[in-house]
Amino acid sequence: TLSPLSNSEILKLSTVISLFNFQITIIRNLSEKVQHNSPKLNWKNRIKLRFNQQKKIITIEFGDIEVEHGYEYWGSGVQFIYTPSGEKAYMNLVSAMAKGETPYFFGSSMCGKKRLISDLASIFGTFLFDVPSFHDKTTLILERLLIGSIRTGSWLSFHSIQLYSQQNLCFLYESVREIMNKKNAKEKTCFISGNKYEMNSRYPIIFFTGDRTIYQSE
Repeated sequence: TLSPLSNSEILKLSTVISLFNFQITIIRNLSEKVQHNSPKLNWKNRIKLRFNQQKKIITIEFGDIEVEHGYEYWGSGVQFIYTPSGEKAYMNLVSAMAKGETPYFFGSSMCGKKRLISDLASIFGTFLFDVPSFHDKTTLILERLLIGSIRTGSWLSFHSIQLYSQQNLCFLYESVREIMNKKNAKEKTCFISGNKYEMNSRYPIIFFTGDRTIYQSE
């Protein structure tokens, strides 16, 4: 006789079935022609890696943008299961990048924010520097991080941004706005703390993550 499933086994089985249904939904959106659904548009708005035979380069395509791969090898990555909510967050991050915006990714602690961003950086072949929250009131470390990012083209990810001081938040807002404005204008230099710096041809991407949507003072 078959023994009944335990609660943990039922939970695992339910998770597997949900993931299968999610994959079926993705395939339907890319293949079936129904009202208010465009398979061509859905395919266009997914990340694709292509090898250019003529130029001998790897490119990443999403929407109307096409960028060359950074060739930063992350090694054999850990398998990552994309849930429906994770997929939505992932696509929102890439959409913000495509529009030249600064992604802000918020959610409860230990929900996978760091993992999503690092997985995205590995796909783009770009070095990512994770910046933990700290209580230093000066902006010197933040200034050094931003300068290093724009000069090397590396990505920055500031975590738990709600814990930063008001002074540091103001500095980050002004500095990141300056960087993104110059990036979207395709300029080669920008100003940080009044000093002029050359920007790498591979413009940096800067992420912010937090546990809340608003800043709460001490």
